[in-house]
Amino acid sequence: MSPNDQRELIQLADLNLAAMIRHRMKMAPNGLLQEQDGVLLFTIGCPAANGHLNGVLRVNDETDAVKILDRARRFFQPLKRDFMVWVRDERDDDLEQALRDAGFTVDREPGIPCMALQRRLDQVSPSADIELRSVVSAEDVADYAQVMVAAFGMTNEVARAVFGETESLVAPQVAAFIVHHNNVPVAAAMTLIAAKVAGIYFVGTVPEARGRGLGEPATRAATNAGFDLGAGAAILQASVAGEPLYRRMGYQLLTRYRWYRSTMH
Repeated sequence: MSPNDQRELIQLADLNLAAMIRHRMKMAPNGLLQEQDGVLLFTIGCPAANGHLNGVLRVNDETDAVKILDRARRFFQPLKRDFMVWVRDERDDDLEQALRDAGFTVDREPGIPCMALQRRLDQVSPSADIELRSVVSAEDVADYAQVMVAAFGMTNEVARAVFGETESLVAPQVAAFIVHHNNVPVAAAMTLIAAKVAGIYFVGTVPEARGRGLGEPATRAATNAGFDLGAGAAILQASVAGEPLYRRMGYQLLTRYRWYRSTMH
């Protein structure tokens, strides 16, 4: 990947992330999104210590860092809700310093790997007791939500906020997949197409099924669906457990994001 390609992909990854946040807040019954002066302020409508669900994302590099924090406090204080501020590696140095000065704590060091892939993947052939299914109905969306509850310790309240609407996973710009083992949903992954890239999100496997490669078919399917829908590249944000798998599949480190946590009580 050339430096120019990398810079362009980083910009597109930021835009895709912002698009995913907008989609998620639109789907949440009590979601709230405020977008002004190059900053996204958003809440899923219930407590969740997750930068995708309650957080602040700078989308304009010129927006003043101190003003961002002031606006974040005004947004979240009436809600009495903890939130995360996204820091983009090498583009938010001033914001990161302002967060540290204000006593925010970093959630993960050196940061969340944002990884990219610029080609389709071979689809693995599952064993006879494994079935890969596309998410096409409200029942499928409910199955997906329950995988996320088990995989991430997501509360049912948060799951309803994120996946309560069928259109959260069944939409022209979205494709989602569930892996069933003996007809039981055990793993899932989704993609959202925006800014010419496929963003892979909410990849998870239930605890009792981990270590058997059951999440890989869903991730490969979501990746390829993104290319089928016109994306020129796929991007994802890797968990600690998922990063080695994604590297083996061909994803490469593009940049890093960090979350800085604030508590409002």
